Amino acid sequence: MAIDSFGISGSDKSYSELLVESYKKSQATRTEGLQSRKQTLQTRQKFYNNLNSKLNSLIAQLDKFGEYKKVGDNFTFTPTSGINDKFKTRKATVSDNDYFTVKADGNAIVGSNSIKVNRIATNDVLVSNRLNLSNSFGETAGEKSFDLSVNDKTYTVTVNFTGSETNEEAMRKIVNAINGIKDVKISASLVKDTETTGRISLMSKETGENNKITFTQTSTTELLGWTTSLFTDPNARTTINGASAGYKVSDASLLNASFDANGIAITRNSNEVKDVLPGLTINLLKPQAADAQPIGITTDIDVDGFESFVDALIKEYNGVLFNLNQNKDIQRQDTSISSLQQRLRSIGTSVLNPSNDLDVPKRLTDIGFKVNNDGTLVLSDKDKLKEFLAKDNGAENIAKLFTSETGFVAKINEVIYNLKPQGGNSGLLKVRNESITREITNIDKRIASIEASIEQQAQSLRKEYESYLKVFLQAQGQYSLLSTMSTSSLSSGYNSLIAQQATLGQ
Repeated sequence: MAIDSFGISGSDKSYSELLVESYKKSQATRTEGLQSRKQTLQTRQKFYNNLNSKLNSLIAQLDKFGEYKKVGDNFTFTPTSGINDKFKTRKATVSDNDYFTVKADGNAIVGSNSIKVNRIATNDVLVSNRLNLSNSFGETAGEKSFDLSVNDKTYTVTVNFTGSETNEEAMRKIVNAINGIKDVKISASLVKDTETTGRISLMSKETGENNKITFTQTSTTELLGWTTSLFTDPNARTTINGASAGYKVSDASLLNASFDANGIAITRNSNEVKDVLPGLTINLLKPQAADAQPIGITTDIDVDGFESFVDALIKEYNGVLFNLNQNKDIQRQDTSISSLQQRLRSIGTSVLNPSNDLDVPKRLTDIGFKVNNDGTLVLSDKDKLKEFLAKDNGAENIAKLFTSETGFVAKINEVIYNLKPQGGNSGLLKVRNESITREITNIDKRIASIEASIEQQAQSLRKEYESYLKVFLQAQGQYSLLSTMSTSSLSSGYNSLIAQQATLGQ
């Protein structure tokens, strides 16, 4: 209970506070209408903001398919370069992925192939003589150079010797000089093959015969055991023999990958092969046994790949429609929003590729898409889609449904064009949002003004109430004093006086 100068109020607030509170509650109806209007505007603003966000996401997907712009009084749509090729989706299945993998693009021919992996491509390796690490290298002082070549590229290796290097110190300098060359296609390392000896190992960074390593012979290379006699005959190079320098592979042609494609012998420098079977990228992993059978590859139309390709666009289109369906009141009140919803919905069943050819799909529903009750799209019949993709020019015709000047992407752009900023045009949604913001600001000002007036009146009421209470309490105090005086054991003169006053008062 609160106690103030006027006594106990019976609650945790004073009498004056309760009076002010009661008055403010009685005046609340003065702002209820404005608060209700503000809440309605905030709901609408949230709707527009959400719609704007959804539209921006949709626009990001539309832009991946092409550019829609206004030229004079006309609109044009230009597909992104190469976008139509992505509608031609293929997939490849290998019966055994242990030896190679296959990836298909739109140029792959539907059918069957086979691969037999005989050898995978390897990197060329050149190793120096085995040298005692602590012995003197023997190169004279000064700047020494020699050339390394790989795949028709030559790199000059320059080392500054003091003339007093040990074999280990000299080999370190040579390795560092090779690895320090910009964009060098050879990797050098010092390998300590025993506790007291070491060798330099050079490895080409790319596989195949084209990347075999050669060098110019100088005094420095001779001290490593590298002389041009090692590779005079590229098909009979000197191989590593005990402590002597040489190549890991004698015949440079054996650095190439070797495999049979549909019974035809193929060699390539790389294990990634793109130019043997059209549209198929083959990645060789390891060789099969000599008597092993070829492994089958099946290439087919990739319906799931097509769905994945267009999924983001369809998802964002559906997202906008779903957002538009969330507030029927705004649809009824805003004809632009109602028109947007109706026009977007109609695209799902519109003719997007005008043609009299029965083999050419004209609508999205022709290739297996279904329009739900809320206007959203879903690919419900993949067999129908596959049927069209399998036809001659099927992928090209389906691409036209999306990327032609009358296609899905262009029509969506046409419908939403006025909603997004374009040059000097702020965009309908931005204009709507700014208008609502201004109206909410004005309502807040009006509410603040009314609340300030109520507060001022409440404080005046408090002062008036407290003033009345003050007078009342003063009178009550005087009355209490007189009562005390009349009941006390004072002299009879006082009692007599009071009695007389009482008589006179009658």
